Amino acid sequence: MGETDVDCGGLCGATCQTGQGCASAMDCVSGNCSGGVCAEGNCNELTAADLGSSGSEHAVATNGCVMVRDGYPTWWGVRTMQLQTTTGNGYPIPIDWTNDCAASSGSTVFSGDWQGLFLGPTDSRCATVFNLDGPSGGSVTLRYY
Repeated sequence: MGETDVDCGGLCGATCQTGQGCASAMDCVSGNCSGGVCAEGNCNELTAADLGSSGSEHAVATNGCVMVRDGYPTWWGVRTMQLQTTTGNGYPIPIDWTNDCAASSGSTVFSGDWQGLFLGPTDSRCATVFNLDGPSGGSVTLRYY
């Protein structure tokens, strides 16, 4: 894979600084790729709210930072996760996600209620972090399986 900006990204990993282009959170030193540009490192495992156990619903801000860590079922291991919206306001909601243990990440946009995203692989040995980049003041209810 080629570089996403001058002297960053690609095979070398997280070397892009804030303001440089990125393809995923893994390209950025901050761990936050928003709209194809590395942003401040405000969404990470230390700042994220945990979504809890699989199947439970949690209302979160459309510009929030959430993760799945403590609620992984004991049988989870390495597998694909489904993240779903149930209800919300403030669409569209761009989302960047990453799971360092599985060396996986991606981006998507939720544009309405009752949408699902399959992402993976995810690995229960570490958190899957979701950076929501929707408008401030909105909320969305999320759950995962």
